[in-house]
Amino acid sequence: YVMPEAAGTEIQVMDDDELYVSLVFGLNSYFGARVEAEGFFLNNAMANFFPAGSDTGSDSDAVKNANVMEPNKRPLSLGAPVVVVSSSHMCKTRLVAGSPKFDISAQVIARYLALGSPLADSIHAPRLHLGAEFGTRDYLMVRDLPWLVRPVEGRW
Repeated sequence: YVMPEAAGTEIQVMDDDELYVSLVFGLNSYFGARVEAEGFFLNNAMANFFPAGSDTGSDSDAVKNANVMEPNKRPLSLGAPVVVVSSSHMCKTRLVAGSPKFDISAQVIARYLALGSPLADSIHAPRLHLGAEFGTRDYLMVRDLPWLVRPVEGRW
Protein backbone atom coordinates (compact mmCIF):
# COMPACT_ATOMS: atom_id res chain seq x y z
CA TYR A 1 0.00 0.00 0.00
CA VAL A 2 1.47 3.36 -1.03
CA MET A 3 0.35 6.42 0.91
CA PRO A 4 -0.48 9.49 -1.23
CA GLU A 5 1.71 11.97 0.67
CA ALA A 6 5.36 12.06 1.62
CA ALA A 7 6.18 11.43 5.26
CA GLY A 8 8.56 13.81 6.91
CA THR A 9 9.46 16.05 9.79
CA GLU A 10 11.41 19.26 10.22
CA ILE A 11 13.75 20.60 12.88
CA GLN A 12 14.53 24.30 13.08
CA VAL A 13 17.06 25.84 15.45
CA MET A 14 18.11 29.49 15.72
CA ASP A 15 20.12 31.62 18.12
CA ASP A 16 20.37 35.34 18.98
CA ASP A 17 23.41 35.79 16.71
CA GLU A 18 21.44 35.03 13.54
CA LEU A 19 22.68 31.43 13.23
CA TYR A 20 19.99 29.23 11.68
CA VAL A 21 19.69 25.55 10.98
CA SER A 22 16.69 24.01 9.25
CA LEU A 23 16.60 20.31 8.41
CA VAL A 24 13.93 18.30 6.66
CA PHE A 25 13.95 14.56 7.25
CA GLY A 26 11.77 11.98 5.63
CA LEU A 27 11.26 8.40 4.71
CA ASN A 28 10.09 9.52 1.24
CA SER A 29 6.77 7.74 1.80
CA TYR A 30 5.12 6.26 4.87
CA PHE A 31 7.33 3.49 6.30
CA GLY A 32 9.93 4.28 3.62
CA ALA A 33 11.35 1.18 1.99
CA ARG A 34 9.38 -0.91 4.50
CA VAL A 35 12.73 -2.26 5.70
CA GLU A 36 13.66 -1.98 9.36
CA ALA A 37 17.24 -1.95 10.62
CA GLU A 38 18.01 -1.82 14.35
CA GLY A 39 14.63 -0.28 15.15
CA PHE A 40 14.63 2.34 12.37
CA PHE A 41 12.82 2.30 9.06
CA LEU A 42 15.09 2.95 6.07
CA ASN A 43 13.95 5.57 3.59
CA ASN A 44 13.21 4.79 -0.03
CA ALA A 45 14.82 7.89 -1.52
CA MET A 46 16.22 5.70 -4.30
CA ALA A 47 12.67 5.75 -5.69
CA ASN A 48 13.24 9.45 -6.50
CA PHE A 49 15.62 8.58 -9.36
CA PHE A 50 14.23 8.47 -12.90
CA PRO A 51 14.72 5.01 -14.36
CA ALA A 52 17.23 5.16 -17.24
CA GLY A 53 15.40 5.71 -20.52
CA SER A 54 12.19 6.88 -18.82
CA ASP A 55 10.02 9.66 -20.24
CA THR A 56 10.33 12.77 -18.04
CA GLY A 57 7.83 14.77 -20.06
CA SER A 58 10.61 17.07 -21.29
CA ASP A 59 12.42 17.29 -24.61
CA SER A 60 15.56 18.53 -22.85
CA ASP A 61 18.39 16.00 -22.48
CA ALA A 62 19.57 17.93 -19.41
CA VAL A 63 16.21 17.37 -17.71
CA LYS A 64 16.09 13.75 -18.80
CA ASN A 65 19.59 13.08 -17.42
CA ALA A 66 19.50 15.28 -14.31
CA ASN A 67 18.05 12.64 -12.04
CA VAL A 68 19.10 9.32 -13.58
CA MET A 69 20.78 6.90 -11.16
CA GLU A 70 24.59 6.91 -11.36
CA PRO A 71 27.38 5.85 -8.97
CA ASN A 72 27.94 8.33 -6.10
CA LYS A 73 24.88 10.39 -7.05
CA ARG A 74 22.03 11.37 -4.74
CA PRO A 75 18.49 11.65 -6.08
CA LEU A 76 16.88 15.06 -6.44
CA SER A 77 14.42 15.89 -3.69
CA LEU A 78 11.56 18.32 -3.21
CA GLY A 79 12.45 18.77 0.48
CA ALA A 80 12.96 22.44 1.23
CA PRO A 81 14.42 23.90 4.41
CA VAL A 82 13.61 27.63 4.38
CA VAL A 83 15.06 30.57 6.33
CA VAL A 84 13.65 34.09 5.81
CA VAL A 85 15.51 37.02 7.43
CA SER A 86 15.82 40.77 7.03
CA SER A 87 18.62 41.68 4.64
CA SER A 88 19.05 45.16 6.12
CA HIS A 89 19.67 44.48 9.82
CA MET A 90 19.61 41.95 12.64
CA CYS A 91 16.02 42.27 13.75
CA LYS A 92 15.68 39.13 15.89
CA THR A 93 12.60 38.35 13.82
CA ARG A 94 12.85 35.39 11.54
CA LEU A 95 10.82 32.75 9.83
CA VAL A 96 12.41 29.31 9.80
CA ALA A 97 10.39 26.53 8.27
CA GLY A 98 10.62 23.41 6.24
CA SER A 99 8.46 21.08 4.27
CA PRO A 100 8.84 17.78 2.50
CA LYS A 101 7.46 19.66 -0.54
CA PHE A 102 8.88 23.00 -1.67
CA ASP A 103 5.57 24.24 -3.11
CA ILE A 104 3.97 24.23 0.34
CA SER A 105 6.74 26.39 1.85
CA ALA A 106 6.65 28.79 -1.10
CA GLN A 107 2.89 29.35 -0.84
CA VAL A 108 2.96 29.92 2.93
CA ILE A 109 5.87 32.38 2.67
CA ALA A 110 4.34 34.23 -0.30
CA ARG A 111 1.03 34.67 1.49
CA TYR A 112 2.84 35.91 4.61
CA LEU A 113 5.42 38.22 2.99
CA ALA A 114 3.73 39.41 -0.21
CA LEU A 115 0.11 39.56 0.93
CA GLY A 116 0.70 40.52 4.57
CA SER A 117 -1.44 37.68 5.89
CA PRO A 118 -0.78 36.75 9.54
CA LEU A 119 1.59 33.77 9.74
CA ALA A 120 -0.96 31.47 11.42
CA ASP A 121 -3.50 32.28 8.69
CA SER A 122 -0.87 31.69 6.00
CA ILE A 123 -0.10 28.26 7.42
CA HIS A 124 -3.75 27.21 7.66
CA ALA A 125 -4.91 28.73 4.35
CA PRO A 126 -5.82 26.46 1.41
CA ARG A 127 -2.95 25.71 -0.96
CA LEU A 128 -2.45 24.36 -4.44
CA HIS A 129 -0.41 21.17 -4.52
CA LEU A 130 1.95 20.56 -7.41
CA GLY A 131 2.15 17.01 -8.59
CA ALA A 132 1.90 14.62 -11.44
CA GLU A 133 -1.20 12.94 -10.08
CA PHE A 134 -4.55 14.17 -8.89
CA GLY A 135 -6.30 11.03 -7.80
CA THR A 136 -9.88 10.10 -7.08
CA ARG A 137 -9.35 10.73 -3.36
CA ASP A 138 -8.21 14.31 -4.08
CA TYR A 139 -11.13 14.93 -6.42
CA LEU A 140 -13.66 13.67 -3.87
CA MET A 141 -12.19 16.01 -1.24
CA VAL A 142 -12.59 19.13 -3.39
CA ARG A 143 -15.62 18.43 -5.59
CA ASP A 144 -18.14 19.90 -3.11
CA LEU A 145 -16.21 23.11 -2.48
CA PRO A 146 -17.87 26.35 -3.59
CA TRP A 147 -15.92 26.53 -6.86
CA LEU A 148 -16.05 24.38 -9.95
CA VAL A 149 -13.66 21.44 -9.90
CA ARG A 150 -13.60 18.90 -12.67
CA PRO A 151 -11.04 16.32 -13.68
CA VAL A 152 -9.14 17.01 -16.89
CA GLU A 153 -7.63 14.13 -18.80
CA GLY A 154 -4.15 14.37 -20.25
CA ARG A 155 -0.54 14.62 -19.30
CA TRP A 156 0.93 17.96 -18.28
